[in-house]
Amino acid sequence: MHSFGERLMVYAALLVLCAMTAIAVNPAAGALSLLQIVVVIELINWLASPADSAQARGNK
Repeated sequence: MHSFGERLMVYAALLVLCAMTAIAVNPAAGALSLLQIVVVIELINWLASPADSAQARGNK
């Protein structure tokens, strides 16, 4: 997921799925599921970024 549009589409789908979880189970469960998934996706995206973007962030 390199572009903002791809991320937005994935997060929109996740929001719908977690909203259905919130309706079926519990609002807190839906919110926490969304939070956990977003954190993991962003962490993987940050760790898997190419070396040239790491240098752009100041990590040489």
